[in-house]
Amino acid sequence: MGVSEYLGLMPATVTVEAWTGQDGYGEATYAAGRSHRARIEIGTRGLKETEIRELKARGRVFLATTAPPSVKDRLTLPSPYDPPQPPILDVRPVEDEGGIHHCVIIIG
Repeated sequence: MGVSEYLGLMPATVTVEAWTGQDGYGEATYAAGRSHRARIEIGTRGLKETEIRELKARGRVFLATTAPPSVKDRLTLPSPYDPPQPPILDVRPVEDEGGIHHCVIIIG
């Protein structure tokens, strides 16, 4: 599958803001957001029962990036997804013969 065909499977755009630390009040701080092509799947289809039970997963986001985000980062989904900023429960880089190809983010 070519790159353009692969990206055709990712019709959404999401934003990832890298966690940078905490402010003086203990609130998380983030860097400027970066947009990524993505495929958003809400529901438990494709998730293992242990993921649903242990992580309380409600979906997954396939992210077109070779730089995996952290579970501390903030993910923003496009409208009409609710909540628009679900917690990142797990990040799974997917590799091919050339290294990291894309990431799968498990969301709560």
